[in-house]
Amino acid sequence: MPHVIIVEEEPMLRNLFVKFTEALCPPATLISGTKNDQHALQVFEEMAADLIITDFETPSLAGPKLIHSLRSKGVNIPIVVASDLPEAVAPAYDAGATLFVEKTQLIKFLPIIISRYLPPNSHHPPT
Repeated sequence: MPHVIIVEEEPMLRNLFVKFTEALCPPATLISGTKNDQHALQVFEEMAADLIITDFETPSLAGPKLIHSLRSKGVNIPIVVASDLPEAVAPAYDAGATLFVEKTQLIKFLPIIISRYLPPNSHHPPT
């Protein structure tokens, strides 16, 4: 089953992003909403993901830490960074992000992100 991890510290936004992602993905897709990089890594280690959508400017700097951690382990799945800080674009790509999207535009671009980065036949067995 395809798996998407969404990292967003703000509970209301996290729930909103999870609900929209659930509505756009194939029915059997697992969507995991996580509050920070540590939680996202724990979820990823329990069940690998096909796509990660992460905030960048959290107090724990979840985006950069998460991306560096996964890329240093050789994980090459798409990681989409969502932020409204223009100064986060270069650091996001430097960290290894696949795509950068303004957070206020994430809902608008979710259909494109899902169709491009989450193929219907994607599947990663648990690690």
